[in-house]
Amino acid sequence: MADDECSGGSSIKRSLLIMVVILLIMIMLQPSLRMAFGDMVGLALEPLIGFNGQLAVVSMMFAGFITGTISILIRHFTTDWIAVAKSQKAMSEFNKVYRETVMSGNRDKVEKLQKVRQETMAEFSGIQMSQLKTLAVTMFAVIIIFAWLMSFISSGVVSSKFSVPWSHDADMKAVVIFIPQWVLLYAVLSSPLTLLLPRILKYYSYKKKLEAEEYEDEGWEDESAVD
Repeated sequence: MADDECSGGSSIKRSLLIMVVILLIMIMLQPSLRMAFGDMVGLALEPLIGFNGQLAVVSMMFAGFITGTISILIRHFTTDWIAVAKSQKAMSEFNKVYRETVMSGNRDKVEKLQKVRQETMAEFSGIQMSQLKTLAVTMFAVIIIFAWLMSFISSGVVSSKFSVPWSHDADMKAVVIFIPQWVLLYAVLSSPLTLLLPRILKYYSYKKKLEAEEYEDEGWEDESAVD
């Protein structure tokens, strides 16, 4: 009964995830839908980071900070990184043992390991599904802000020109190998945050976890001393 309930719950979550992915695809492929979401987001973003279209690069930098921060925070606080690390390590060690057993030709042990592998893969799949759900939410935030940026860059900026070391007359609207230059500029401006913030958050999470475990160990030692 419990397994059926868990299976039913997983099916519902998987169906919801599929629906979110379909919605994301529709937003990307339907210009009218994309513009509608972009206009809604623009009502909040343009007064905050639009700067009346006069500082396009700064606006894009702040947009990158917003999308990066939202994505990173959601992913960080909805993911048990310690469980992920333990699961990945366990899978790596199991695969190593499994390969060695297969090469040794021990069929009985291989059959036993295959059963264990199914259980391990089910647990690992649950962690992956949780990460995919988080990815769907963060992608939704990124896509609607990108939709606003597309509209903002095309018609909301005073000038789309900007300077880089190799060109003093680069244009955000220009296309390089099917990619608009504003997308490349966005990636460059947002990359420092997306690289540093996750590492900082993970560092403090692991540090907090270790301090909590040390505190529990000290408490257990104190109780043993009193006894």
